Amino acid sequence: MDKLRFYSEKFGPWLFSIGVVILWLFVCSPFPKNPSNIFISSISFGAIVTGFLATTEGILLTINTRSVLVTKLYKSGHFLSIISYLASTIRVGILFSIFSLTILIDERVAKIFWFQIFWVFLASFLFSSFYRITEIIIRILKMPPNLR
Repeated sequence: MDKLRFYSEKFGPWLFSIGVVILWLFVCSPFPKNPSNIFISSISFGAIVTGFLATTEGILLTINTRSVLVTKLYKSGHFLSIISYLASTIRVGILFSIFSLTILIDERVAKIFWFQIFWVFLASFLFSSFYRITEIIIRILKMPPNLR
């Protein structure tokens, strides 16, 4: 069970995003003719997720290193994984926002098929990465106080 959770946490966002892209290609969902509202919302979503996760990472990094939780997470190797997942999601959020802004500025880019695929991939990767780290944090918060 732990191996399954490890692999699903590690590779889940990649597999989910590839699956979404394949589904999008299979359904042949075209971009709207005027996608500016979608990209404005995407920039906001990416910025909000990035800000939330950067704050979360800062909080995690300031936790007392001698606490029971941090000691257990360090010994198991999970603390570095959590920080890595946070950093990865923050980078994807920034990239997603910048990419959406680029498409918003030059709408010709939105008509390029490979850019559409990349945008769908980034959107689904950001969503699934955010879900992954949120689930991990919720599991930590559900731990009894004496283990935190």
